[in-house]
Amino acid sequence: MSIWARTQQLPQDKLKHVSNLYETSQIPIEVRHYFAEWIEEQPWGQIDENNPSQRDQIFAQQVVQKLIAELESRAVELPQQNEYFLLRIKFQDVAHQFRTHYAQNPMELVRIFKRNLAMEESLLRQHENPDASVRFSIFSVLH
Repeated sequence: MSIWARTQQLPQDKLKHVSNLYETSQIPIEVRHYFAEWIEEQPWGQIDENNPSQRDQIFAQQVVQKLIAELESRAVELPQQNEYFLLRIKFQDVAHQFRTHYAQNPMELVRIFKRNLAMEESLLRQHENPDASVRFSIFSVLH
């Protein structure tokens, strides 16, 4: 099961944390939801955002361009019915926002997605195995 599918099953307090995470990182939660598979398929771990090589920079640029293309493509593909009107506008606006903010600094978007995905995984681990997080907390305090 995908990270996002499992995240959606978290209790309300943890879901609120996830929602706040995306709000503060200026990545609309709709992007996380509708592009979950694409986001999780990206090899984020292969990019060293703290000490990026030229290859990392090129890869990050490609990821940003692909995400912008995905947003624009999905906006065009949405049915013309009224219930999709706002979503089409949202995807177009986000594509424009990403082009404006991250095309020149793609590593920032990589940092955001890596941080957000890591936080989701951390919340999932805490929820799915609460005893391990308690043991970890006690162990980290003792050592």
